[in-house]
Amino acid sequence: MPTENRPTVKLVGCDGNALSMLGRCHKVIKRDWPQERWKAFCAEATNGDYDHVLQTIMEHFEVE
Repeated sequence: MPTENRPTVKLVGCDGNALSMLGRCHKVIKRDWPQERWKAFCAEATNGDYDHVLQTIMEHFEVE
């Protein structure tokens, strides 16, 4: 788990759609994370099934 402060993302209403969840995460961090960090996060998040996407998001974000 990353040690820096984690941004907060609200996933309520994504209806279990992984792409929608990643889109909300991107909206939250687009000004704060360098493009390379976002690309690495996406590569890790999408390197598995739906549960892996959710687990990766929860490692990097505070989820509401």
